[in-house]
Amino acid sequence: MEALSAPMPERSIEEWVNDVGPGWRPLIRGLDANLRALDPEYRIGQIKEKFGGLRYYIDEFNGDTEECDRLVRAADELSFKLCEACGAPGTTKAWNGFWVRTLCPLCVKEEREEKEFKEAIASGDYVIEAVDD
Repeated sequence: MEALSAPMPERSIEEWVNDVGPGWRPLIRGLDANLRALDPEYRIGQIKEKFGGLRYYIDEFNGDTEECDRLVRAADELSFKLCEACGAPGTTKAWNGFWVRTLCPLCVKEEREEKEFKEAIASGDYVIEAVDD
């Protein structure tokens, strides 16, 4: 049972930002900098995307907790307006009928084209032919 209660090893913010899309990475780095100004030793519990928004969980914080909560809520609210893929203004919508994501129109178009391309290859409707030089 002791192994289950052992704390997770500390990760750097650069490791955490890889858990979300590149469009939100500047938002997370900025939030981390603001939180470190309040408590340089605070510990992140988890950072992830859920239901199209940012989730930023803190395990340990010894600074102004009201300001910490305000900053985390502000970043969460902003994440619903930023494309998680590129950082442009985006909207939150269901993707593929159930997966909720926040994307800009260009990234939605690119994701749809990629999905259609993969489906065409899988169905045999799209054949890649060798080109003679």
